[in-house]
Parts: sequence; C-alpha cells; structure tokens
Amino acid sequence: MLKSLLGQASLSLKNGNAKEATAILQKAIYLHPSSYEPHYKLGMLYARAGQLDFAIESLQKAIAINDKNSEVYYNLGLILSMDEQYEAALHAYEKALDLAPSDIEAQINMAGVLNNLGRYQESLDVSQNVISRNSSYAQAWFNQASSQKQLYLLEDALRSYEGCLQLSPAYAEAWAAKGILLDAMNRPKEAILAFNQALVIRPNFYEAWKNRADTFYSALALDSAIEDYRRAISLSPNFIDAWSSLGNALQDQGNYLESIKAFDKVLQLNAHHDFALGSHAFLKRNVCDWNDVKTEMDKIVQAVNGDQLVIHPFYLLAMSDDEAKVLDVARTWVGAKHVLKDGLPEISSRTKRSRIRLGYFSADFRLHAVAHLIVGLLESHDKSQFEVFGFAFGPNAQDGMNVRISSAFDRFIDIREMSDKDVALLARELEIDIAVDLTGLTQHNRPEIFMHRAAPIQINYLGYPGSVGYKEMDYLMADKVVIPPEHRQNYLEKIVYLPDTYQANDSKREIANRAFARQDFGLPHKGFVFCCFNNLYKITPTSFDSWMRILGRVEGSVLWLLDGNPTAVNNLKKEAMKRGINSSRLVFAPRAELAEHLARHCLADLFIDSLPYGAHTTASDALWAGLPVLTCLGKTFVGRVAASLLHAMSMPELAAQNIEDFENMAVELALNPEQLQLLKDKLHKNRLTTPLFDTKLFAQNIERAYCKMMERHLLGLPPDHLDIESANR
Repeated sequence: MLKSLLGQASLSLKNGNAKEATAILQKAIYLHPSSYEPHYKLGMLYARAGQLDFAIESLQKAIAINDKNSEVYYNLGLILSMDEQYEAALHAYEKALDLAPSDIEAQINMAGVLNNLGRYQESLDVSQNVISRNSSYAQAWFNQASSQKQLYLLEDALRSYEGCLQLSPAYAEAWAAKGILLDAMNRPKEAILAFNQALVIRPNFYEAWKNRADTFYSALALDSAIEDYRRAISLSPNFIDAWSSLGNALQDQGNYLESIKAFDKVLQLNAHHDFALGSHAFLKRNVCDWNDVKTEMDKIVQAVNGDQLVIHPFYLLAMSDDEAKVLDVARTWVGAKHVLKDGLPEISSRTKRSRIRLGYFSADFRLHAVAHLIVGLLESHDKSQFEVFGFAFGPNAQDGMNVRISSAFDRFIDIREMSDKDVALLARELEIDIAVDLTGLTQHNRPEIFMHRAAPIQINYLGYPGSVGYKEMDYLMADKVVIPPEHRQNYLEKIVYLPDTYQANDSKREIANRAFARQDFGLPHKGFVFCCFNNLYKITPTSFDSWMRILGRVEGSVLWLLDGNPTAVNNLKKEAMKRGINSSRLVFAPRAELAEHLARHCLADLFIDSLPYGAHTTASDALWAGLPVLTCLGKTFVGRVAASLLHAMSMPELAAQNIEDFENMAVELALNPEQLQLLKDKLHKNRLTTPLFDTKLFAQNIERAYCKMMERHLLGLPPDHLDIESANR
C-alpha cells in the first residue's frame, strides 16, 4: 500500500500536478505514520514549492523516525541554507557526513555554510580538503575563493576563481565574484571584463549590473555607472543598494534633484538605510531646500546619539557646530567603511639621514581648491633638507595645475590603479618618513593607505578640517585659532600648532589684468555689494536670516553669491521674499577661471561669511584680491578658518565674536565708506607684509614642524601636541 501511494505521488508530480501529489503523500503519512519516506518526499515537494517552513518540518519528522539516512540530512541542510538558518544547516551537514564521510557534495555545501557564518578559515580548510581529493568540482573552487577573499588572500582567491571558471565557464556568479575581487584589488579594467562575461551569460543578473556600476563609479566613469545602476533597478525595482549608489553617482555628477529622488526612494524602502538620511539632508542643502530642515537635523542627531550609520562626517561639518559629534561620526563612518583585514607589520625605526622624505597624498593635484593652496608650498620646500614625493589618486586631470604641481615634486607617482595596501608598501619601500594626507575624509578619500601605515609619521592636513577618526593618523596641522587648546579633546590626532595660520597659500596666484564692470555680472551701478562665494551647501537658514537682516538695514544693497544650480537660485530667491527682501537683491555669479574670479572681487565691497561652515579658500581668495572679509568666530574648525586668516593678516578686528556684532559691523561698514576704505587700505598694506601670503615663510614654518616630529620619532618618543615657533622670530 505505501509503495503504491508513493508511486502515485511520483506519477502525479511527473504530470505536473503537485497539489494531487501533496494530497497523496499526506494520505500516506496518515495511513503509515511510522514510515519516514512519505515525510521525506513531502518535505522535498514543499521545498520545490518554496514552502520552506513546511519542508523543514517534514524532513525533521522524517529524521525523527529514521536518523540513519544521510540523504535526508543533506537535503535538510540545503533547505535550511535556503532559509538562511546557517547554524542549523551546518549541524545537518555534519550529521550527513557522520553517516557518509566521503560525501564530497555535503562537504562542499558545508564549506559554503561556514562562509556564511563567517568561519572563513574552517571553510577554507574544508574546501582545500575537497580539492585535494577531487579537483573537478567548480563549486569547491568557488567556496575556496570566497574564503580566501574574506581572509584577504586576494591573489589566492583570484586563482581559485579562475580554477572555478575553467571547470564551469558559464558560472555567472563566479564571473561576478571575480569582478568584485578585481575591483577590490583596484584593477578596474579587468573587473569590467569579468562583469561583462557574467552579464553575457545572464543578462538579467541585476546584482552584476550593480557591481559593474560600482566599478565604473570607483573609476570615476559616472555616466556608465549611472546607466548600469538604472539597469539594475529596472530589473529589481526595490534594489535599495542600487538606489543608494545611484544617488551618490548623481550627486557627484551634480544632478542634485535626481539624486534627491533616488534617496527619497531609499528612505521609502528603509528609513534607516545606512547613511541615507544624512545624504538626503546634505543634498537638500546643495539646492538650498530648507523644508523640514529642523526635523531632519533632529533625526540625524538622534541617530548619531544612537551610534547609527546615518551621515558622512564631511556632511555633518556643514550642519552642526558640535565637534564631539563630528568626531563620533568620523569614527563610526571609518569603522563601517574601512576595516583592515590584513594590517601590515610595524615599520622599523628610521635612522637619521641628510634629507627627510616627505610624501604628499592627494586626490586633488588638479584644478581644485587644495591644489591652489598647496602648490606654492610644494615649490618652496628646501630640497637640501627634504626629498618630496607626490602620490596622486582621484580624477586623472591633465590640466595646467596638474602640470605645475607634478613638476614641484622630486618624484610624482600615479597610484590610482594600486590597492591601498600596495600603496602603503610602496611608500615603505621608498622609505617615506612623513606621509601627509591632503584629502582626509573628503571626496575620493583613501584612508586605508594610512591605516596600513604608509610612513612612521602620518599627518592629516588641509583637505579635511576635522579629525579623520582613526588611530593611525598621528598629527593634525592647525593653529590656535582654528583649534584652541581647550578643543583638542575633539580630535584623535595630536595637534601641531603652526604659527600665524595653518593654511598654506600661493603667493603666485595670478589675478587677471582685466577691468570688469558691475553690469558684466548683473550688479547695480550704485549701492553696496555684499558678497559670499562659499559653496551653497554652507548657506544655512540661520546664516541667511542674518544676511537678510543686514540687507534690510542697508538700503539699496545687494548680496552677490556663487551660482550653483538653478534650483538653489530659485529657492534662495523665494527664501529672500519670505524674509521681506526683494529677490532682485540676490545676484548670482557664474563659475569662472580662477584668475578672472579673483579679478571680479573688486566689484564687491565686503565679503560676509557663513556658519557653521565658513569660508576657507574663498576667504583667502578674497583677501588676496583685496576684498575685506567679515566673519563670525564659530565653535568648530570649519567655522574659524576665516578668523585664522584675518589674524595672520593682523586684521583680527574683522572676526566678530557673535552674530549680533557681525551684523552690526557689516551695517556699519556699509554705511560708513570712510571706515571701509581704511580697512581696504590696511588690507592692501598688510597683504604682502604679514605672514598669510608669505609662502616662503610658511614653508619654513611647516618644515620646522616636520623636523620637530621627526626628532621625536628618532628619539623613540610617541606623537604629542607640538607648538611651532615662527622662523622669522
């Protein structure tokens, strides 16, 4: 009777009638409750239908009746793995192997489960045992590669993927996994070829479209990345990681509105998706959309307090004046994004030699604010004391600044297609004594170079005005205005206090010899022109309120801002109208070449700063061009840079202590042309006689800092806060 029922069930299943087969097997169980076989077959039928809970229950009943059948344990392991019950699946495979120790397929599947459990070395041991016995199983090679990748045996993993693909050339997942590995090894061209193979085999492989997009994104091929992200989403409309990555790529492309829409979708799918809320809020700042700005900020602060992955630290700099929170976010971000799996051994102590080897690392050796500031310093280094190396990553820009800056180094090295570990090893081979990170946590950052420890002494300087949040960064270059001693607890790095100001400047910056007229930029022929050429994301409702109060008190005045995008322009005009200021009193300057941009500063009367993130390069641009800068001393590094520059020019009176004083000073200068002229005369006099634009003096000062740090290292002393005296004293 049982045999007949099982035969009927098999025939029904063969004829495609799963419902009838299920009913027959349930009848068999009712009539033969002590037989394990109908439970087993019913479980496999449920598994085929995707009813995993019922399948697991049926197989467990079969095992309760007969626990000596390895096949039942094997299939239970498969189903538990499908249900992501990996511990239980591992136990099932162990029982199967107790009964059938030579079952290679059970060993292969067990290796996969061990990988899913994060027990990579055990998984690798199992895979290696299988391959040593029989090397013809592609899945064993795949599992071995997966373990090796997680153990950071990258070259071994690559060979294992190749072994897998030799046995199974149509294994799309293996091609995609190989592509991910090659991308991690910073070999993007080979990674793309691997993804191409995966997509030829399986055109609807949406994960592979997203993975290929990630590689294009890392290689800064934004158009291709965006196209692939959209293709992945078309195949899987709720693919949240693809939506998030698409938002990032659109942001980098400057397409803020579409980027906001992408993050709208992310937050719709999961309101707590990693870093989505912070990205969404920052994108809205870029278009000056201040709707719900307080609510969003409250949510971000609440998430930060709960140690959630909510915002990139650079974004928070523009939103918060709480340095302790910014440090917490930096630590959280680095901990989530950059965990070393194979740290290098300690660097042996260096001995003193005739020249200190400096390595400057940057994504911005091109037409970029950092390059404009640093190039003069690089050209001014004393080559009798220092050998200077440049390590370039980020966009491959063959522009005039790139040519000038690369020629300033003794050796200029393109590291864009090298892994972070290999870059650190190269720096060690070159015996770099001091590695200076000019990028920090800004765009195209590569902190793992320094987490691997590229040099005995590592410095965070200029590019990122905050703590990078990881212990391997020894020092941060600052001055006592941007980081007063009482603020040092908000930085992991030891602070090196440079004299005068921390900011390098290039005394060779050219100002175009061109006579601009106000009408060239839509400025009124008469009337006072306030200006602020800071990036638009730095404009907060609080700063804008202050500026509008100033305009309201100075009849006929206008505010000249940098043109960012049409949406921001429209939003700012609407915000002005809300505050009772005619939108025509906001004028927007188009982007221009630096020399011409500097030249047009003469059309403005006074630069007024923003908070909490104030003017940095824009402040030194204005001062170099002869335009007075009025700032308000902020609570954080990013809000105190303009004050630092003013102190270095012996014009500290232009750094107000609070918003009320800031507004009163702006109005007073606008209404008293004689007083403003005295300031302009003083600025003209001090421009080339005070330290701010004395590039040679700055080079000497920072070199004294490098020597001081090196002295401590040679004496075996750990990094400590340093106070550097000026070379002109």
